[in-house]
Amino acid sequence: MALEIIFYMGFLIAFAVKSPIIPLHTWLLDTHGEVHYSTCMFLVGILLKMGAYGLVRINMELLSRAHSIFYPWLMLLGSIQIIYAASTFLDQRNVKKRIAYSV
Repeated sequence: MALEIIFYMGFLIAFAVKSPIIPLHTWLLDTHGEVHYSTCMFLVGILLKMGAYGLVRINMELLSRAHSIFYPWLMLLGSIQIIYAASTFLDQRNVKKRIAYSV
């Protein structure tokens, strides 16, 4: 069980950085604002969703016992992230940057 928790934490950190769960993506808003619309949709539709897909496929399915320990904290983190993104979304005037907040 201890090894499963260590693996879970490692994968969680990796996927949280890949998907914008942890706000380490300060470059992402500028990237969305500068690129063409098709590239912006590619960033949102494929690249950023891979972290969430990894969380579901690896952490929830393969490491399910460790996930049962951490899921209340993930729900709290997700709720905080929704409130944070919604509050910063309202100040944004650039449509492509608003898309970046919708991720």
